[in-house]
Amino acid sequence: MGVKAEIHEGVITTFDGQAGYIKTISGFIYFQKSAINREYRIKKGDEVIFQIKPSMTKFVGPYQAYNINLLKPKNKELIYNAKKIGRLDKFNFQKGIGFLNTPEKKKYFLHISKYQSKKSFLKIGNYFFFEVGKEKYNHEAINCMFADDDALFSFFKNQDPLARSKYPEFYFPFWLNGYIQDKELNYITKKLFTEGIHLYFDLNLLKKIFEKLTNPSEQQTILNGFLSKIGAIDSRGKYIRIKVLASLNELDENVKAGFFKSAFNKADKERQNLMWPDVFTHTKDFHYFARKLTTERFVSFLILEKIFEKLTNPSEQEMFLNEFLSGTGEIDNEFTFEKIKFITKLNSLNKNVKAQFLNNAFNKADKERQYLMWLDGLTQRKDLNYIISKVTNERFESFFSLEKIFGKLTKPAEQEIVLNGFLLGILIIDNETKFGKIKALAGFNGLNKNVKAQFLNNAFNKADKERQYLMWLDGLTQRK
Repeated sequence: MGVKAEIHEGVITTFDGQAGYIKTISGFIYFQKSAINREYRIKKGDEVIFQIKPSMTKFVGPYQAYNINLLKPKNKELIYNAKKIGRLDKFNFQKGIGFLNTPEKKKYFLHISKYQSKKSFLKIGNYFFFEVGKEKYNHEAINCMFADDDALFSFFKNQDPLARSKYPEFYFPFWLNGYIQDKELNYITKKLFTEGIHLYFDLNLLKKIFEKLTNPSEQQTILNGFLSKIGAIDSRGKYIRIKVLASLNELDENVKAGFFKSAFNKADKERQNLMWPDVFTHTKDFHYFARKLTTERFVSFLILEKIFEKLTNPSEQEMFLNEFLSGTGEIDNEFTFEKIKFITKLNSLNKNVKAQFLNNAFNKADKERQYLMWLDGLTQRKDLNYIISKVTNERFESFFSLEKIFGKLTKPAEQEIVLNGFLLGILIIDNETKFGKIKALAGFNGLNKNVKAQFLNNAFNKADKERQYLMWLDGLTQRK
């Protein structure tokens, strides 16, 4: 049957005036007349709520009901003439007691014996109508009933709007959910500000507020009040709040434009500059972004995309990129090179500007970055001597490294220069590592047939007896 102090619901199945049984979802439970709240007269078929305790007479079962209260139909007279409405703030279901909080921020004690609706409605945050008890306590709720939608509409229809204006915090949810039309703009402004104390707004709450606030002048009043409370827009948290508000489709376009302008005037330089790629303003300082791109180690590709979607003028793109390159100094590290690669992937970058940018970047790069630019297809310019040194000195862990180099070197004359330079650098082919490179180079399909034959002939001449033998054994030469 459950924990003995819990609240249960059931229907009276039998009652002879002295004792009877209640049918519940778990079975039948016995009760005596003395267990019925004295203000109720119950009969067969009545719905009741009650608690249970160990039975005094074992032949009727291990438990019996006590504190039995009648579930009354909705009392319209109470709704229209209710003295109080309150929100359930606390309720101890073991003891059957809790507290209702009213608009005046007064708390009223509620005992289950004074409650007249179903127990399923006893949820924290739900609203209830009640009267104030006069028997024992002047802060006790009696005749307490759950306030459903119909009851709330009826209640507010008969209530003086001026009374509601005294307690905007309590009545704000009712305005938001359409029970009442009158509102307190000052409180809504405060709500907007306090909800954004944390980094992120509740977007659904904002949408609901501005779905209700359809009057542009009211929207403007709220947003101006919000800006007044937020002060200088000088932090990431504040700027995020501005962005969230600006994203609302429910805002009137003219109000939104005015809000952007006012927010821009209250923002520090950092936030003003961010407003341009975020499409909040047409005022831009691309020098700021060029400096930021230069000094920050990691740059988001999305930010670069935003910048160049806005920088549609080729001359402005060129100025931006020239300023960036001017600030980087020599391109001699991985991070700066990654920025170069990022920029070249931008779809909105003008074709001619891109070509000039890559040429300028190549001129500012060290030998390694120039080599990588050529290898990644960012330029056709190359230094064959540096490529020879890479083929000669680097330890190749996979065929892919050589394949990529010779995939770019398609001219037979250039292939011959690199291979001859490689053989010149290794002096004598007398170990497994050198022989491994010879085999890898000879196995590359992109190598010109004549260049390959000459390369293998030269390699045989530079090899020791063991490697010459292995070259013949592996089919790299007919000489033996």
